[in-house]
Amino acid sequence: MVPKTDDTLLGRIVAYFTTSKLTPLFILATFVLGVFAVWKTPKEEDPQIVVPMVDVMVPYPGATAKELEEQVVKPLERTIWEIDDFPVEYVYAMARDDFAIVTARFYVNSPLQPSLVQLYDKLYGNIDKAPGGGVSLTPGGPRVMPLIKLKDINDVANVCLTLYSEHYGDYDLRRMAQELADELQELPTTAEITITGGRTRAVRVALDPEALAARHLSPLQVAQMVHAANWELPAGKMHRADEEILVRAGPYLTRPEEVANLVVGVFEGRPVYLRDVATITDGPGEVDNYVLFGVGPAWQMGREALGKEIEWPEGVRDHVLPAVTIGIAKKKGTNSVTLARAVERKLALLRKQILPPDVHVCLTRNYGHTAGEKAEELIRELIITVAAVVLLIGVFLSWRDALVVGIAVPMVLSITLFWCYCVGYTLNRVTLFALIMSIGILVDDPIVDVENIHRHFSTRRLPPIQAIIHAVNEVRPPIILATFGVITTLLPMAFVGGLMGPYMRPMPVNASVAMLMSLVVALVATPWCANKFLKHYAPEPVTTRRRTEEEQDELHGRHHPLFRAYERVMGAILDHRPLHWLLYAGVAALMGLSMLLVATKQVLVKVLPYDNKSEFDVIIDMPEGTPLEETTRVAMALGDYIRTVNEVSDYQIYAGTASPFNFNGMVRHYFLRRGGNVADIQVNVVGKHYRTQQNHDIASRLRPILHEIAEPYGARIKLVEPPPGPPVLDTLVAQVYGGDRKTQVAVARKVRDIFDETPDIVDVDWYYEDDQRQERIVADKEAIARHGLTEEAVVKSLRMAVAGLDVSYLRTTGELKPVPIRLRFPVSHRVRVEDLKEIRLPTPAGTLVPLSELV
Repeated sequence: MVPKTDDTLLGRIVAYFTTSKLTPLFILATFVLGVFAVWKTPKEEDPQIVVPMVDVMVPYPGATAKELEEQVVKPLERTIWEIDDFPVEYVYAMARDDFAIVTARFYVNSPLQPSLVQLYDKLYGNIDKAPGGGVSLTPGGPRVMPLIKLKDINDVANVCLTLYSEHYGDYDLRRMAQELADELQELPTTAEITITGGRTRAVRVALDPEALAARHLSPLQVAQMVHAANWELPAGKMHRADEEILVRAGPYLTRPEEVANLVVGVFEGRPVYLRDVATITDGPGEVDNYVLFGVGPAWQMGREALGKEIEWPEGVRDHVLPAVTIGIAKKKGTNSVTLARAVERKLALLRKQILPPDVHVCLTRNYGHTAGEKAEELIRELIITVAAVVLLIGVFLSWRDALVVGIAVPMVLSITLFWCYCVGYTLNRVTLFALIMSIGILVDDPIVDVENIHRHFSTRRLPPIQAIIHAVNEVRPPIILATFGVITTLLPMAFVGGLMGPYMRPMPVNASVAMLMSLVVALVATPWCANKFLKHYAPEPVTTRRRTEEEQDELHGRHHPLFRAYERVMGAILDHRPLHWLLYAGVAALMGLSMLLVATKQVLVKVLPYDNKSEFDVIIDMPEGTPLEETTRVAMALGDYIRTVNEVSDYQIYAGTASPFNFNGMVRHYFLRRGGNVADIQVNVVGKHYRTQQNHDIASRLRPILHEIAEPYGARIKLVEPPPGPPVLDTLVAQVYGGDRKTQVAVARKVRDIFDETPDIVDVDWYYEDDQRQERIVADKEAIARHGLTEEAVVKSLRMAVAGLDVSYLRTTGELKPVPIRLRFPVSHRVRVEDLKEIRLPTPAGTLVPLSELV
């Protein structure tokens, strides 16, 4: 028989579950689902938000920035806006010589796949306007091959392994890294694996201009002969004696010696071999980047403080060593912790097989470790919260009442975690923050229930079960009102627009679900637990005798010192009107003082707290035209100071190339950083529990010193911290519109100067490339035609001499990457324009014409 004290629906539910045998099964199932959710829910460093941006990259060699703007960028922008139902909010574009990029920003939460299909259809539907291949954005316009690239959170490397050695150079480290990356690709949770730093293997053919001229050969003729000599194709089938035989013609070039022995021409009736006109070298290509690894004072603190072990060879005089970094991204929906642990296990097995003893490996990024730490922090917060509540209830009520509350709180979090798993949320710093934030408010409902049940048990007027049901129903209206009051306060945050919306949504949603689950537990599980764990009693017999005043005081706890102190203070305030106004004035003064803390910046107002990660980046931009070696020297000068900072465990310098980008760099397009004038320094510090300052405070402390070091070199640097919210281009962005290009640049320069002079603004930069010194070699069309040559031959010969040309590939076994055959002039012959003008081109008449006569 179900005892009843309330005929309403909720009253019947409370009465039913107070004695139901289903309630313990519900409690048990709740804990099982909670454990399952903690085990199976993917743990990640950053939330899985869709950064709605797609890049359309357009290489157009030979075109100026102005040509690209007029003939490619503007038509491409119009093409994007013309697409039907295409959810584009903004379109950004950048044009420079030889290259343009157009970025389309979608509306938040718009379906990306249908939009990308429409974009592909619109662009490649214009192939018919450009006969001969390529895409023309306007009828008769230039043919281009746009590359559409979409980067999302899953492209961020969750784990980075940096290989460094005191005995091996970047070339050897890169080859080891390629083999290691090939093995790591077999892990089921890995997605894209990138290798940053080191030179790849190439067959370098350094052409000798004098030897070419002496044998009446041009660089283009040599390139054509090398390309034509490296062929192998199936030639068909032959039938002979009732047997079918496959025929292949070739073969490919497989060894550098075969390349050196190629016949590239005939002079005076004798064959000219490639080795006669060039020096062939099999090995690393020319240096176009530097990656270096260094350590700080905290490198020896060990795995507990750093989450990794760092090896540094003894007796090394250099502060940095050559390095190569492997970046490992995870598949969508997989667990960062699982990926990190799988990589560490695989690395432990492969290290002895692939890496020599004097090649060291450091985990320079491990988002799986930090994601696991945050999940463990949630468990710790839960245990501390439950212990504190249980202790408080145990002291002021009884240990049995404390046990009831101690069961209710983990139940609420278990249901909430399982709900997160079901709707696809991951355990990341945003969802965990929401759960930790809600712990403080979800304990209210069970505590109110237990306190009122305890009060009714003290009166002994009703039988225990009736007292439980009556006590819960008595406080049910305020509990429901308080629950939905909190939800009403939090839920509007779920409708925030822009990129902040999906980033913030887990906070109000998870907290609201936790509050609803708290209400359910208070109405279903708490009465049953009270029935099972509270000490039952025999109700007092019904009598008409009134309790004495002493009995009433004892019943309501009026003899307690705290009650007496509260009664004296509040009684005096209620009995004396002047004290009313004094109380009002005190409350108003406290509110004014609290608001004054914000006005005086003693308390800073932020949307989200700093994440206090253990990393930050130093972005270095040198003036245009700065050589790679000078940029590296500046980065090393900054690194020399960074290595003296007590909190720093290790740092990596990436000069001339982009470092493995993080969540912030994805939106800022740091992965496009290339060239001799750019560098990054990624800095890792000790864990937050082993330092006294937050990551933001460390970066703020280092910023003025690093700026002072960089200023004499003309470098502009930025200290970039992991953002507490969604990634943005910059904290403060000013966009300049209108007028001609010259006016825009002048106004933008003034705005930049104003930012520089503003005290509270730091790390000012602008998205404009300064002019770089150029030397133009102008072809003389009449002279070229008079000698029977073409301008194409002149331009391509110059390009091959200076930039080099991969004319073919060595088809060798045992290599994980193609080995290019690269033709180029030696460094000594491409320092001055006068050297290039000595290049001689053979004419159809059999004579040699120096380039100086053609330009």
